Amino acid sequence: MSITTSQREKFVNKGEMVVGIDVAKHTHVARILFPDGSESKPFGFSNDRRGFKDFIAWISSYKGKAENGSIIVGLESTGHYWEPLAFYLDGVLGIRIVQVNPKHVKKTKEVYDNSPGKTDSKDAGVIAMLIRMGRFQRLVLPRGHFAELHC
Repeated sequence: MSITTSQREKFVNKGEMVVGIDVAKHTHVARILFPDGSESKPFGFSNDRRGFKDFIAWISSYKGKAENGSIIVGLESTGHYWEPLAFYLDGVLGIRIVQVNPKHVKKTKEVYDNSPGKTDSKDAGVIAMLIRMGRFQRLVLPRGHFAELHC
């Protein structure tokens, strides 16, 4: 039985470090799901270049916990606030960027803790959990002429 391209894209290596990010207008919140199943404390960072550099430094401090330094970062692509972060991360080696359906996050959160309450920290953890389960889509960023049409 062969694996199709779409199945291969949804594969998460068991040794891969998974980062879920709850995107917001001013401050994003990230949580890491480590290969051993443990989670990091929430990390907040601003939606600008300085915040993105702080985020890279934060996840880099944990790179030793992942096999071969492999990291998958998932965003809940609501609105347009995720775009600057996605384009910034797209240029970082060793990071694979994916997106998670916001409806899946909401439903999973309700099932996970039997509470519809929203906190950025909880959402980031649920996003990481969905990625680990393979419930994500490949993130395609517009380039060239397509980027011009996007504006």
